[in-house]
Amino acid sequence: ILCIAQFSISADIANLSIATATLVTHFQTDISAIKTLGTIQPLVGAALMLPAGLIGLFIGWRIMLITGAFIGLVASILFILAPNVAFVTYLARPLTGISSALLLPAILALVSARFPGKSRALAFGVLAASGGLSAAVVPMSSGLLMDHFAWYLPLTFISAFYLITSWFAIKGIPPV
Repeated sequence: ILCIAQFSISADIANLSIATATLVTHFQTDISAIKTLGTIQPLVGAALMLPAGLIGLFIGWRIMLITGAFIGLVASILFILAPNVAFVTYLARPLTGISSALLLPAILALVSARFPGKSRALAFGVLAASGGLSAAVVPMSSGLLMDHFAWYLPLTFISAFYLITSWFAIKGIPPV
């Protein structure tokens, strides 16, 4: 479950980097507007990471993971339905940054809480591998889907990963 969450965050970032030309055409804008979209998620996520970590101490890491995945799902759907690039810039991508800020501390805390001793090192290794897998697979698959089908299909798959994370976290992760 935690690997799917990590994969979702990485996939979202990797997908946007490969989609620049397609999004310029779709939103009838310039490259600088699309490049701005690529910086919003990491900036918002980094700015909110520390406060989100503190919030997780109070509301619980499982709740924070579920909330972050749900916000990522909503952000991806909003991106797909966006009428223009300003909508994505001021609503969808900041929500994705909030999602990342909630997911990352929750993932790390849940690994620390659920995996004692040597299994913790293995769990962190598997998490790193899921991010690496995303970085390797998503640009190629996103490019293929955008070039041969529709620009929004990769975002649809990312939405599905966020949905799967939410669902399995609700069903499979007991509160710490």
